[in-house]
Amino acid sequence: MRLPLTITTTIASAMLLAGSAFADHHELLAGSAFADHHEGDMAPPMSPDHPSVVLGPPEGFEPAGEMPQMPEDPDEAKHMALEMFFHFMDVSGNGEVDWDEFTAWVRHFEMPQMSEHMGDHAMDGEPMAMELHEGDADLAHLPRAPECSDVLRESELGPQEEGHPCRDREGNLVFRTICNMPGFESAAITLPAGRAASCFGIEALSGSIAFEIVTEGGGPVWDMSMGPESYKGLKLDEGVYHIRSVGGGDPAGAITIRFVDVATDM
Repeated sequence: MRLPLTITTTIASAMLLAGSAFADHHELLAGSAFADHHEGDMAPPMSPDHPSVVLGPPEGFEPAGEMPQMPEDPDEAKHMALEMFFHFMDVSGNGEVDWDEFTAWVRHFEMPQMSEHMGDHAMDGEPMAMELHEGDADLAHLPRAPECSDVLRESELGPQEEGHPCRDREGNLVFRTICNMPGFESAAITLPAGRAASCFGIEALSGSIAFEIVTEGGGPVWDMSMGPESYKGLKLDEGVYHIRSVGGGDPAGAITIRFVDVATDM
């Protein structure tokens, strides 16, 4: 299924606006959600009609200082807990949650079934995977991805370029190519202590392919339902991650992902 760029961009923009709204109105919005779901089943509410975001502490997060004594009054306790949650996200301490601070806490992003909103129909009632298609208007400028092989995989272990600009610093430009063919559906990103991956983009594309990024244990980090803006703003910290092909319907499908490996202690 092809997801029009305008709709993808609108969804991504809504996430950005949601981050701003969270900063300005966290007591009202989060307080309402907490009040509706603080008893019984604590599973996060998921709307069937709108995108839903689940927030949670990033891996390795530890709150600074001692936790305060919670009030006995339930309403006061909820207010304090939500305020603390907001301040944990606000790493810069400027009273606002920016894009990087917001996405660092995104644990899951749920989209409505696109077949209900786009008019496409999946086989056997299952939602069809969103894919990137070679030649689509916004992707037509990309060169074709190279054919996957052990030689290519080895060549991508080293940086393509050193001193490559990425926001406010420079780092190593890295490529990772995956294909819809056995043995090459996944490529690893290994980030030691003091390193991070940022400034993600698409370097090359062949055929049709969908992909996702997961942790070493398979936990979700990013998938195509989150939209191109969230992909461009993605930042991976220390750890091992995998870029994985999803679906694999087109045997000729291949994609080269690019990112910049930067130092975090500058």
